[in-house]
Amino acid sequence: MAIIVSYVQKNGKPGKATFPDCNREQAEKYAKSVRGTLSESNLQVAPARFLACPLATDGLQRQATSAYYRAHGRDRPMSARPLSAEQRAERMAEHFAEARVSGQAMEDAWSDWDATVG
Repeated sequence: MAIIVSYVQKNGKPGKATFPDCNREQAEKYAKSVRGTLSESNLQVAPARFLACPLATDGLQRQATSAYYRAHGRDRPMSARPLSAEQRAERMAEHFAEARVSGQAMEDAWSDWDATVG
């Protein structure tokens, strides 16, 4: 058994969402949030399982990017290559100039810099 939530999407077209019978509460909450109607069906729907992704670091991301491009026989794109000292200085100047123009606190600008380019 499955529960089907029928509703009207934002673009005006009809939409449907199917929930397993064991998630009836979730289906009812969803139907209420989208102003939809519930109906039962004989479909066999397996419950969804969610797996949390492990936390990644910059180093792991670089390794994964390099492995992908090696596997596909291509060079890494320019954006994935390490920055030269000159490029890093230019990017830093642009970042902090944009922060000043937008009125962002310098502490927040440094946090953004450390998180994105660091």
